[in-house]
Amino acid sequence: LLNYNVGESYLELNLPNQASVFISKTNKYVNGLATAYKASQKSLSGKLSYALGDYKKAAKDFDQGIVYAKESDFKEILLEIYEYYALTEEKKGDYRKANELLKQYNGLNEEKYKLDKIAAVENAVAKFNVEQMEQELLTTQYENEIAKERAARNTKMLYSLESVMNYELLCMES
Repeated sequence: LLNYNVGESYLELNLPNQASVFISKTNKYVNGLATAYKASQKSLSGKLSYALGDYKKAAKDFDQGIVYAKESDFKEILLEIYEYYALTEEKKGDYRKANELLKQYNGLNEEKYKLDKIAAVENAVAKFNVEQMEQELLTTQYENEIAKERAARNTKMLYSLESVMNYELLCMES
């Protein structure tokens, strides 16, 4: 994971030669891991090959990354692969395939957008419900405090009334 992150950072800084050292190390460790990690590694390896101008190897890595990403239902990395794969095919001059890959990218991106929008609405509703419950709890606490104060006041009034009555009885007896 560390090699992956460092390699990706070097690629983002447009330093593919430095990235190459770390990305090649990810190949050693990824074989025993879950399919989603393999998809990520193939994506990163493909991006490295793209940055180095080896479009044939990039396409091969992206093809394998798509298989892994679909197998693990890893849509985030699949989006990334489609985007870079389309750029790779454009560089190779295969505009038809680049266009097909962009259609895949756009369709998946639209699907992701809809799911993100639904999740955002669900989060907003959940947040509203929590805030409403908190407000109801505060209201209940205030009502309980008022009830306690009334009970205490009534108790004092009864005690005072009882004292007055006892005093009057004492006065009458004397």
